[in-house]
Amino acid sequence: MPSTVWEILGVAATTIGAFDLAGGFLDASIADLRAQGRLGLLAQSSCTCTACSAAPNGVPTGQ
Repeated sequence: MPSTVWEILGVAATTIGAFDLAGGFLDASIADLRAQGRLGLLAQSSCTCTACSAAPNGVPTGQ
């Protein structure tokens, strides 16, 4: 699947609160985006993935 599809799935999963799924989708997109040199989407995916993995009990605190 194209990296943009993984990135969209990750953002969608984050939107509905499925942070455990979002991390997997975003991890898949990050490797492809890095290889393609797509820095804008890479930055967005990396930040969202970090927020998902840092969320205690899957709930971001906003801090």
